Amino acid sequence: GGDESGDDAEVPAEGGVVDAEGQPASAVDAAEARVVKLAQFQARALSHALKFPSAERISYSTCSIHALENELVIKEVLPEAVKLGYTLEAAVPAWHRRGMEGVLAPGAAHALLRADQFEDDMEGFFVAIFVRPPPPGARKAAKAAAAAAA
Repeated sequence: GGDESGDDAEVPAEGGVVDAEGQPASAVDAAEARVVKLAQFQARALSHALKFPSAERISYSTCSIHALENELVIKEVLPEAVKLGYTLEAAVPAWHRRGMEGVLAPGAAHALLRADQFEDDMEGFFVAIFVRPPPPGARKAAKAAAAAAA
């Protein structure tokens, strides 16, 4: 723990700065920087996938407990997804734990699935499913292409 100033870092006897869990501050900073970089990449990859013209359903999942890689990635790409005709579909509707409230609108948060490593007796996990109707004529064109290939 820290002092009453609310600072979570303390100086141990050997002189290095550690966080509240006793990890060296430099390791914590490196881990946080890694999560930020992963989240930035994940948002770019998801945004790219949403632009595929024939995509109707895109699943985004992580084995992460970090909102930065989960709800905040969805929050970042959701406006673009909506412009492209996507909505969020409830992932495994019977599952009890949904997305974190307060990051997204309640309806969007409810569509997200989250597993907590401590409370659900499993690894942390997150799922978001984007769906949109097929573009006009897409199914007919796909059937025609399949028939021509047969």
